[in-house]
Amino acid sequence: MGIVVTGIGAVTPVGIGREATWDSLTEGRNGVDKITLFDPKAYGLQVEIDAEVKDWDPKIHTNWVHAKDLRYQHRSAQFAGYATYEARKQAGLVRFPKSKKPYDVVNLVGTGGGGSDRYEEMTRAVDSRKSILPSQLIQSIYNSVLSSIAKTTEHDQAFPISTACATGADSAAVATRFLLSTNDVVPCEVSYVGGTEAAISATSIKSFDGIRALSTRSDPETASRPFSLGRDGFVMGEGAVVAILESERFARKRGAKPLARMIGWSSICRPGDPTRPSLDDIVETMNRSIRQANISAKDIDLIIAHGTSTPINDLAETNAIKRVFGECAYKIPITAPKSMVGHMMGAGGALNILVAVQSLVTGIVPPTINYIPDPECDLDYVPKFARRVEPRRVMVDAFGFGNQNCCLIFELFEDWRI
Repeated sequence: MGIVVTGIGAVTPVGIGREATWDSLTEGRNGVDKITLFDPKAYGLQVEIDAEVKDWDPKIHTNWVHAKDLRYQHRSAQFAGYATYEARKQAGLVRFPKSKKPYDVVNLVGTGGGGSDRYEEMTRAVDSRKSILPSQLIQSIYNSVLSSIAKTTEHDQAFPISTACATGADSAAVATRFLLSTNDVVPCEVSYVGGTEAAISATSIKSFDGIRALSTRSDPETASRPFSLGRDGFVMGEGAVVAILESERFARKRGAKPLARMIGWSSICRPGDPTRPSLDDIVETMNRSIRQANISAKDIDLIIAHGTSTPINDLAETNAIKRVFGECAYKIPITAPKSMVGHMMGAGGALNILVAVQSLVTGIVPPTINYIPDPECDLDYVPKFARRVEPRRVMVDAFGFGNQNCCLIFELFEDWRI
């Protein structure tokens, strides 16, 4: 008995909801466009594009939340609330089953930046000697993502994970410690994992642009181009993806039909450069997840890449795949969802979980759009169009600043597909 995925919810730049997101990804739709959340020219920014969640209306999309509570929810918390509720519906856990033996539900949904834009607002208030609103302070705190949805999302414990761009995947790796523990008096049987982000602001854009991490292309159609010749940085995105992990024992007992098994996980954070990836640590993270899954490298049928569209990161990930998989590296399909949704930061690794599970269930792999062959990044990135692959085992990559590295491996659940 192990760990299974029973539900997934999503709010992304290409769709509100899991199905809308998946349809857009498989059709290769681009979610990058001009910045609308603020005026970049007012701040003298050279970056004019991002990947925003379109047509978001919290009164409609989170109508189960009372209006007085909603005003204290940051945009990132609203995204997380919707994604969690959708995941619970798919898993059949809108109402949790009663049991004679008590069990815990642990919420580990994290965020990379939290309500960072509220710090920007509060700093302006201080500089202009204006008052700071209680809602601004509450929304700025990282754990507000979990505490603000606690009234509508049943859980017993909550620990918001924040490991930069590896957050969404790291939360799943941490969940294994709870779900597989045999020492707790009250066992954990269910965990919410994933990430949420809504950190598009003048401060964050200018900060990432200052370290030359962002693309400065003005054309939103081609700016996000992972592994491609001419890539010049990532496009900042936002959104949330939440998955429900359960012990297989508990899922079977309540009659759930899992989407996939999670069989491998590894997370490494060692001393290193704060922004440059460590090839050796990425390789070790991949190898550990393969060993954890008790399989060999040749058993991986698909890789959901971190693929940010930065020159250094994409090359490091490509070289790591070559070192881990050898000649097989050239035979494994690799897809980079960030080509369509930009970099959803703390939710990026969680989006990769969605793509991994949906690829297992449907047999379809979304494309890496905007790909132009690069002599150094010369693997099979499933360019331009979706492909039928029907993978059995999928690796998820998620790497972050501070040398945060996470790899997960998911397996098809008893050959069940839609």
